Parts: sequence; structure tokens; C-alpha cells
Amino acid sequence: MCKIVREGRWEDNRIVALFDTALAPIWVSRILVGLKEEPILALKFFKWAERRIGFRHTTESYCLLAHILFCSRMYIDAHDILKDLITSTRVFPGCDIFDVLWSTRNVCIPGYGVFDTFFSVLVELGMLEEASECFLRMKSFKVRPKVRSCNYLLQRLSKTGNGEQSKKFFNDMVAAGVAASVFTYNIMIDYMCKEGDVKTARILFQQMKGMGVYARHCYL
Repeated sequence: MCKIVREGRWEDNRIVALFDTALAPIWVSRILVGLKEEPILALKFFKWAERRIGFRHTTESYCLLAHILFCSRMYIDAHDILKDLITSTRVFPGCDIFDVLWSTRNVCIPGYGVFDTFFSVLVELGMLEEASECFLRMKSFKVRPKVRSCNYLLQRLSKTGNGEQSKKFFNDMVAAGVAASVFTYNIMIDYMCKEGDVKTARILFQQMKGMGVYARHCYL
């Protein structure tokens, strides 16, 4: 089937017939794996299959493609595929995307950057509770998101006015081994000062000084 796709014979009866069976999602996943060294073609096939009447991609096919694209440094496309998956009504109820993303990670050379992208997309979509849960899942598998992504969630949490959740995530972030940046401390100190929690702000300021970094703005 991969040969047919490579030759661009999209209307070949052998591949069209696949979409008339209940096994179509399985075949799509197999073809994507077969095209893992050809990410542009894999994406083209995915989009073509998506347009077939009566067909819907499984969470597995989305995750496989996300890994393939990310491993090929097609980061924006990987981001868009994950965003489409999260927002799609076609995701099967009760299906944990993180679990499927984890179980398909070996389709390419093992790498964990795609999990950071998944985490960032959740924050981008305002799914802060889900993002926090994703962070804990990543932590349990010893996968650390980038500090930039963590700062993004921390900033969004602080803007919701949930000080306890912000402090909890900050502590979880540090405990997971994510090195807090000056921007991390800026977010926390600024929020604590605005909330009138000067004591916590001073503690954070001292921690920051101990790391040799300094806040952009300080009200202490």
C-alpha cells in the first residue's frame, strides 16, 4: 500500500477498498508507520484519508503522525496535528491521549520533545487542569517539559487568580528538576506581591538571589 501512496495513485481500487472495511483505521496506522521516513508524504496521506467519506482517524493515527513529524523536525505540523486531535470531536470518549502518545513513542527514534508540544498545546487551549495533569504524568515517566512551557502554564494559572494552584505547580516544577528561570520568578513574585502575600514573595526573591538571577520588576 505504501508503494501505491508513493506513486500518487490515490484512487487505486486496492487502497480505496480499504476504506470500505472496519479495518481501515488499522491500515491507515500501518501505512503511516511505513511512511515514517517520508513525513511530508505521511502528512499528505493522513489529510487525504481524513477526507474519505465515513472515515475518521483514531487517536493512534494522530499520535503516530505527531511522532513522525516531530522526529523530522516538522514542529509546527506536529503542533497542529496534536491541536486538531485535542479539539476534535472525533476523539473516542475515555481515550487518554497521553497514554496513546506514550505507547506510540517508539515509531521513530525515541524522543520526548513531542510531549512538551502536547503539554504546550493544552496550555494554549486554556485546558489548564489537563495541562497540570499532563505535567504530573510526564514527571512520573521522568520526562521534563521545557522551562518555557512551564512558564507559559504558570503565567496562565496566575492570571486566573488561583494562587494556591500557582504555588503548587511552581513547587511541582522545581521538584521535577525543571530549572526555574528569571521569568519563572518574575511571574511568581509579581503575582504574590499583587495578592499581598509579601512573605512568600520575599522567600521567592531570596531563592532567586541564591540562584544568581534577578527579577525584572520587584516590589519588595
